[in-house]
Amino acid sequence: MNYAFTAFFTCNDLDKCIEVLIKSGRFTEAAFFSRTYCPSKISEIVKLWKDSLKKQHPVVGTLIIILKLKKLRIPSITHSNLAI
Repeated sequence: MNYAFTAFFTCNDLDKCIEVLIKSGRFTEAAFFSRTYCPSKISEIVKLWKDSLKKQHPVVGTLIIILKLKKLRIPSITHSNLAI
């Protein structure tokens, strides 16, 4: 798994990286990887992660939520906002 993931990541084949993580049951890593590199796939991967958790730990599986990715609005920092 590590060699395959590293090879695909080196070749910039991000879909294959996610596929390798999912096939090996590493849903947590696949979710975080997709959040960083393939945000369009985050919802489907988090659903897989939740489903796998619900089988082992039903309570924990219900606590994970799927947030819609939206552009964050971060207020601009001015000198008046900074504590000196």
